Amino acid sequence: MPTSYAPRLLTYFGMEQSSPGSTPRLTARQRRFVEEYAVDRNGVQAFFRAFGRNTAAGIPRSYRAAQVSASRLLSNPIIQTEVKAALREQNRRTRMTADRWVRALSRVALLEFDELYEADPVTGMPVPRRWQEVPVTARMALRGVKVTKGRAGGDQGYVEYVPCDRLKALELLGRHFGYLSDLPPLELLLARLPPKTADVIRKEIRESII
Repeated sequence: MPTSYAPRLLTYFGMEQSSPGSTPRLTARQRRFVEEYAVDRNGVQAFFRAFGRNTAAGIPRSYRAAQVSASRLLSNPIIQTEVKAALREQNRRTRMTADRWVRALSRVALLEFDELYEADPVTGMPVPRRWQEVPVTARMALRGVKVTKGRAGGDQGYVEYVPCDRLKALELLGRHFGYLSDLPPLELLLARLPPKTADVIRKEIRESII
């Protein structure tokens, strides 16, 4: 590649070069982006956390602008290498492997209702099992336990087991095993549309689920 093109390419990718012929290095904010991206692998949110919601001039950054900037950063080969290294280190620290990740998602996706509740012998209605009776694998699939205090007059209150998002777990497993590989994320589809059209679709989706 001609040397004259190098500075412009480095500027495009936001890289720094200390001296001619040296290896480009990441800026402080780019390193912060790598760290934030390793947290949740959400490019847009990682960009906001690393670069801020506003520009240096105080102008708010739009979601689309952050999406474009994050995509450009993630297409940078040096940042890709740094992200892979950060994720490897994260896996080493947490001892998280692909098998453990799949097993954790499977607990959520395959959680059986009968593991949490049993039929009341009198009414036949479902009542929560005692905590000691809930299998450990079922406990690991819970987001929390909601306890409603009883009222005066003999009402003992109620316990509700709150499971994690089953549909989301099924979606992640489906994508992992390739069952949903032909369905790209919604934002990737919207990014290909004119901004105004994409905003209209987002608004209609929000209104339809409220």
